Amino acid sequence: MQVGIHLKARLDHLVESHLEFYKESVVIPAPLGFSANSEAKVRVIVREGEGAIGLMTELTKKQVSAGYIRAKLIRFYPEEEELVERHVHTLPPRPKLYNDK
Repeated sequence: MQVGIHLKARLDHLVESHLEFYKESVVIPAPLGFSANSEAKVRVIVREGEGAIGLMTELTKKQVSAGYIRAKLIRFYPEEEELVERHVHTLPPRPKLYNDK
């Protein structure tokens, strides 16, 4: 049982350090399975002081006009959705609500 606990802690650290790597929003190739389009790009949405908090399909105006739907996988607060819709891709920091790092 102890090995499982240590493995989970290491995996949690791996995920956190990868997410924290993103200090600013960037466009990257879409992860496998994120889109049926193999050439799809996604924008990494970040929160200052935290790192990556989500992904959003990066669409051209032509794709939007053609009816493509923007896919989002983001962990944000309700009031931040409007910012993301206005193409604000680096969100301001949030106060910590519990005993967090």
